[in-house]
Amino acid sequence: MSRHALLCSALALLSACPRWDYTSSAAGTFAARSPRCKLQVLSLLPQRSYVELGTFDVHSPWDASMTSLARLRSMVRERACQAGADAILARPDGHGWYSHATVLRWTDEISERADVSATETSPPPASPSPP
Repeated sequence: MSRHALLCSALALLSACPRWDYTSSAAGTFAARSPRCKLQVLSLLPQRSYVELGTFDVHSPWDASMTSLARLRSMVRERACQAGADAILARPDGHGWYSHATVLRWTDEISERADVSATETSPPPASPSPP
């Protein structure tokens, strides 16, 4: 096989591999979590408070595995955890493919973390002086 044919074959295979683009939508930044953090995958809106950190757009021509939430999670997990995510929300498109996911962080956990750090760094209240 000629080098040109081999190169064209390799490029065709690479172009069929799924890839994604991440777009941040959060006003601030959040502490990164470990690359293998516990990341929930949701297909319905959560019943708890959250902030949207960003979105993933998945480009996967001819990859039937993108009909699986588990496959989507494995593709985007490291980047979502780096953004500080607790979950991703994904719904299939009209063909059953997961091509878009919203990255979420629970706001009640942010409040709890803020409360913990505030109590750890605040000095104890001064005791009242005797009359």
